[in-house]
Amino acid sequence: MLDTQNIKHQPWQEAVHQAMLGGVSCVQLRQKNTPLSELLPLAQTLKTILDQYHKPFIINDDALLAKKIGASGVHLGQTDMSVMEARALLGKTAFIGLSVETEAQFLQAQALPLDYIALSPIFLTPTKSELSTAWGLQGLAWAKTHTQKPLVAIGGINTENYTEVFKAGADCIAVVSVLSDSNNIQQTAKILSTYV
Repeated sequence: MLDTQNIKHQPWQEAVHQAMLGGVSCVQLRQKNTPLSELLPLAQTLKTILDQYHKPFIINDDALLAKKIGASGVHLGQTDMSVMEARALLGKTAFIGLSVETEAQFLQAQALPLDYIALSPIFLTPTKSELSTAWGLQGLAWAKTHTQKPLVAIGGINTENYTEVFKAGADCIAVVSVLSDSNNIQQTAKILSTYV
């Protein structure tokens, strides 16, 4: 995920290019509390960059913005537009993912027309400071045995623990801080993209 507010060592546009060169397979624009007047041109610029690499572009929370700019899809939280509404708006081919924070939410998500379920957070992290409990590796392993949908692991994942996250059952990882804090985004992305 890309949070342009938190990239520390270079302009965010260059950070995206470096992430792509490092092997990042998809970018989600996560820009909390940003007015649409600022978010729209940012999203359009980001889409232009990602189109150069033929990589999917997901908008966080806002299915209407995803539709407006022709993004690949939307990542929804529990308080956003419903999955059914987003699917009706964006169509059958759009990527739609949903963050779940509890087992009850996870089980309810099984019947929804989702492309992936995101377990959030795997580890406690400042990026998700509003949450006080985490899935942990055991929770991730449990989820893997209770779904056929792809699982995306979010929260507190870094170059020290990402292999354990994959071993526990994640099909994909979503990261913020480990890239935005990095002095070498391309190298960090390459490390995170090489788990077999």
